[in-house]
Amino acid sequence: MKTLRWAMLVLAVAAGCGDKEDPVLKFVGLWKYVSGMPMVSCPGLPIAAAGMLPTLPLAMFSLERGMTSDLQGTLAGTKCVFLFDVKDKVATARPNQMCSVMTGRPDIPSATVFLTSWVITAADAMTADSKFVAQVKVAVPLGMGGLVLPVTCDVTGTGNVQKAPPGDGGAAD
Repeated sequence: MKTLRWAMLVLAVAAGCGDKEDPVLKFVGLWKYVSGMPMVSCPGLPIAAAGMLPTLPLAMFSLERGMTSDLQGTLAGTKCVFLFDVKDKVATARPNQMCSVMTGRPDIPSATVFLTSWVITAADAMTADSKFVAQVKVAVPLGMGGLVLPVTCDVTGTGNVQKAPPGDGGAAD
């Protein structure tokens, strides 16, 4: 009789476990900013030189289930991957991650992104709020005998993101 009670308890617990939705699933997909815009500030950079900075692909990102974290996020068009942990409706990037981004410019071939924080809060399975803080470091050529100006820019962004429909250029397409 004691064995039967234990078996019934185990079955009851197992039956209850299937009712919870996996919180990671609501984040998986290609996301696009529908409002908000990254703000870039490069202290010490002359305004005339600001046009020399490369444009970074910040308008879209994809999230997929991670191997060593709940999620891994990739900036669209790059191999720049950031790891996220998920709790309920919030995906939080692990702090102090970095990656190199190819800029597509021969004079400034790459930039290094240092992610300070990135929090994505799901409103539902298709919309979320995104907030990030990062630094981007590049070497801007001065055109004088190979001299370069090391530039560090602060990049912050807050906005609403929406999951893109399949076939819209994501990694799963």
